[in-house]
Amino acid sequence: MPPRALPRRYIAYCLEGLRVLDVSIPPRPRELACFNTFRESDPGRTPHLLEGAIGVRVPGDGHVYVVDTSRGLLVLDEL
Repeated sequence: MPPRALPRRYIAYCLEGLRVLDVSIPPRPRELACFNTFRESDPGRTPHLLEGAIGVRVPGDGHVYVVDTSRGLLVLDEL
């Protein structure tokens, strides 16, 4: 029998970028990975709380689609 995949949640967390959590134990989520989308060198970038990763979709095609306020659409490999 193949190993069961961990229940994961992908979170767009503004200035903190993309966070991937293992939620197999709901009271104790564990961070599996992160990707910092925020680059201070991007034109027009400010340290406003709503800058950075503002949306994420994981459609099951092996990719994670992240919308960033300055960098646009980022396509990452799914864990």
